[in-house]
Amino acid sequence: MPLQCDSSAALVSADPPLHLAKGAMALATNAEKIRSHANSQRQADAGEQKYARQLAMNAFRKHGVPEELANRIRIDQLVVTKVDESESKLVIGSLYVEAKGARHEVFLVGKLDNSGATTELARYHKTTGLEDGKDSEDIRFVDQLDLDGDGTDEIVVEVTGYENEEFGIYKRRNGIWRQVHVGGQGGC
Repeated sequence: MPLQCDSSAALVSADPPLHLAKGAMALATNAEKIRSHANSQRQADAGEQKYARQLAMNAFRKHGVPEELANRIRIDQLVVTKVDESESKLVIGSLYVEAKGARHEVFLVGKLDNSGATTELARYHKTTGLEDGKDSEDIRFVDQLDLDGDGTDEIVVEVTGYENEEFGIYKRRNGIWRQVHVGGQGGC
C-alpha cells in the first residue's frame, strides 16, 4: 500500500493485537528459519545516556565539533538491548547538537561494560539547511532480528531525508557493524 509518492509497504495484522506508541516501528516475520527470542530492548537510564553522550562527542570531535558543545548534546532516540546470548549490552540511538547554523547528528551503537562504553558504529551527518532540511539525513533504530540465523541479531534502521526514505540492515562481525543491505527506498 502506498505511503508517499514513490513507496510501498505491506499491511500486517497481529493476533493478539499489538499496541505501539505513535511513530514506533517494529519488525515481524513468519519465516520459519528466523529464530525468535525475548525482546530485551528498554529505554536507556541516566548513566547509559551519559555514556552515549560521551561516545557521540567522540564522533563529533572527529568532525570538528568543538568540545564546549558537549553539554548541549541532545538525545533523539536511545535504547539499550542485547543482540546475542552474551551478557554484553548495547546502547543504540541517534544524538545531535546544533551550533552555528548546523545540526550535527550521529547514529550510534556502543557496547556497554563494567569499565564504560566503546563505540562499535558511529554514522555522522551534518545538516546545514536547517530551514528547509534539503540536506538532512535522520537515522532511526527500528528493531533487531537474527535474519541470517548466526545467533546475532542484525539491526534495522530507517533513514529519512528531504522527501525520501530507505531502510538499512547492519550486521555485526568482530565488534564492528557494517551495512549489508539497503531497501524500501521511496521518495519524490
